[in-house]
Amino acid sequence: MSVVRLLLLEDSEDDALLVEGALAGHAPGEYALVRGKRLAEALSRIDADHFDAVLSDLDLPDSRGLATVRSLAERNPALPLVVLTGFDDENLGREAIRQGAQDYLVKGESSGAMIARTLRYAIERKRMEGHLRTANETLERRVAERTEALEAAVRKLSASEARFRELTELASDWYWEQDEHLRFTWFSREFFDKASMPTGDLIGKTRWEIPNTDVTGGQWAEYRRQLEAHLPFRNFEFKTTNREGKPRYVSTSGLPVFDENRRFRGYRGVGQDITLRKLAEVALARQKDLYEVLSQTNKTIVRCTSRDELFPAVCRIAVEHGKFIFAWIGLIDKDDQRLKPMARYGSDAGYIDQLDNTGDVSGASRRGLTGRTLASGKHVVSNDFLTDPAMAPWHDLARRVGVRAAAKFPIRQGNAVIGAINFYSDEPGYFTDDLIATLEEMATDISFALDNLVREEDLRRLNRALGAINACNEALIRSSDETQLLNEVCTLLVTEGGFSRAWVAEFAREGQSFHTLAQAGTDYGYVQTVSANIDRSAEGGAPLADRVRRTGGPVVCNDIATDPAFPRWREEALKRGFAANAVLPLLANGTTFGVLSIYAHETGVFDEHEVRLLVELANDLAYGILARRTRAERDQALQDRQMHQDRLRKSLEESVEVVAATVEARDPYTAGHQHRVADLAVAIAKLLGLEEEQLAGIRLGAIVHDLGKIHIPAEILSKPGRLSKLEFELIKAHPQSGYDILKGIEFPWPIAQIVLQHHERLDGSGYPQGLKGDAIIFEAKILAVADVVEAMASHRPYRPGLGIDQAIEEIGAGRGSRYDPAVVDACVKLFTEMGYELAR
Repeated sequence: MSVVRLLLLEDSEDDALLVEGALAGHAPGEYALVRGKRLAEALSRIDADHFDAVLSDLDLPDSRGLATVRSLAERNPALPLVVLTGFDDENLGREAIRQGAQDYLVKGESSGAMIARTLRYAIERKRMEGHLRTANETLERRVAERTEALEAAVRKLSASEARFRELTELASDWYWEQDEHLRFTWFSREFFDKASMPTGDLIGKTRWEIPNTDVTGGQWAEYRRQLEAHLPFRNFEFKTTNREGKPRYVSTSGLPVFDENRRFRGYRGVGQDITLRKLAEVALARQKDLYEVLSQTNKTIVRCTSRDELFPAVCRIAVEHGKFIFAWIGLIDKDDQRLKPMARYGSDAGYIDQLDNTGDVSGASRRGLTGRTLASGKHVVSNDFLTDPAMAPWHDLARRVGVRAAAKFPIRQGNAVIGAINFYSDEPGYFTDDLIATLEEMATDISFALDNLVREEDLRRLNRALGAINACNEALIRSSDETQLLNEVCTLLVTEGGFSRAWVAEFAREGQSFHTLAQAGTDYGYVQTVSANIDRSAEGGAPLADRVRRTGGPVVCNDIATDPAFPRWREEALKRGFAANAVLPLLANGTTFGVLSIYAHETGVFDEHEVRLLVELANDLAYGILARRTRAERDQALQDRQMHQDRLRKSLEESVEVVAATVEARDPYTAGHQHRVADLAVAIAKLLGLEEEQLAGIRLGAIVHDLGKIHIPAEILSKPGRLSKLEFELIKAHPQSGYDILKGIEFPWPIAQIVLQHHERLDGSGYPQGLKGDAIIFEAKILAVADVVEAMASHRPYRPGLGIDQAIEEIGAGRGSRYDPAVVDACVKLFTEMGYELAR
């Protein structure tokens, strides 16, 4: 693990010594502190030296309060800043975060672990902000380039039209005449043949008596001024319709006519059909809007961290950039299967709520657009809402709010349709093929974002559970007193695991009663209430612990509100915010002597992987309880300690297996890859004479060496063709991502470094750090050879397996340059002389 260079800005000797001592006690050797007492001194050091983070008091001899924060943040915005406040300055600490700090700590209340964790989180958040900022800048640059190209095309089109007008002057498609009262008296045949205008009774009418649109009041006023002044006019443009009712754009120019006495007799002029040019301009503007919709949606997906944040932003983008009158997103309610609005934007005048009240997606209304979208899983469009017979039940409602076209697109999570995004326009025919394709891509991006949010939440919860269990295992090793151990484990499950309550109870030797040994987290009298209402003779009156005692296995309730198995004090649990509960047995020689009960504020949190980890924790906890009760003499205590360490190692190995299974579940093409690499790496290490302890570390490192691929979209991992440069750069980031996940877990082996360096090469051609020679740890050199051989020999989405012979040829060609010679020789010997075969 690399040393963190920390600039400590504190003028109080006592406070500075407390911070230095706390960090040295919790993480010896991990932090290199540079001390400063004045702001001016700190700013000079920041300019001249490199630091990973700054930990600063707010009040210094030459700066006080938020001015200190602003000065440090402005000097180096990329440098993570954590501030120190007094006991009564927490509001000041929160304001400091808004001014540029990453976090704050209260003096005297922060342990070494809290300071170290806060600094690591600040550094990681700053790094993520940098990545997001880079991604946003890339998107903005692409949008700017596309916008410039579109504007250049419009300018080119406008220039071409100007040159055409200069060449043709008044020459156009048809000729017309007006009398002195500005009534039309004659049109040439081309007016009807080329412009396809409605014949009608146009003779005898003035121009403003002919239906037209797209002319402002100011334009009409200027046009009439020219006519009344008997002036020439040119290129007066307006919009009308042809015989088929389709829009046509017309440009007309005219000259006044005078008789020999200079009396005004009317106008003569020419007109031309400019529909194609106008439609091209509209199409270009529309295409620009479509690119902006996708660009803004992608930026939002990158930035948003929750569904509640994503949905309103997407609806706003659709209305502001897609030019819809309103848009909304609905999700299917799990109870009544109706589509419930989750976010909306625009002026719908109550339309959305009335749709919900009429049951637009259920019962007799399944023929509606939304109902058909949810049933088919495909988009549904009505481009002329008021003439569409299928939309008859909603014609009056649509007419009142101005809806003339609508489109609905399904939103998926996993492979299931969970809702729809809905768009409305006040123009018939608004949803062109290009627009539909863009909106379909937008809905697909939203679905991908939802899947990614779920994956990130699963990973966050799994990492949280792993961290909590690792801390509990440390407590099991460290604590010698049973009461201290149980209280510490319960507290860690709440503080580190994020659970709302943890409780350990022991059954009485006789009868069914039990008593509490330890608890932590939210309670509010819950235990007393439950204990007072236990009536095993009544239906639902027995606690879940009774079933655990009877079966010897865990009992999980992932939704207290709906699970019929939960006892009759369900309301008491819900009042206290408990949403899920897992009760785990404490076993001794196959008999349940107690339970570990854990509550969570969220439903569905106890999945298969987490329950497996918690069962292992309960087993370790039971062992810890019994070991402390039965320890009689020192020799026995030492033996117990060794046995327990073996169990901890087994638990750690199984935890790593769970993480590896999570990664491989996303990529079926490489399922088993990590285990095959592990088997080969261990075989090579054995042949090289490494100790059993090193073999164990190599095996575990190999099992999770591709953990970082959990951050890579599954579509890229399983892509059958050649990866783009950007996609390959995402793939190359997986060693660093895996290292970032594992670096905070204290393994007895260099697992995180093995994962980080397994793609490094002796000549520096590897990634992500480009390490050379002895800078690469030996375990990573072994894993590099095993990974290459297995990958080449196995099938991939983009090619069939190349076979062992070609894999051996590859590592032989890189012997001494890319790969360690001793490792290559051992691997070749395994296959060519010892008959080693990769597992199927």
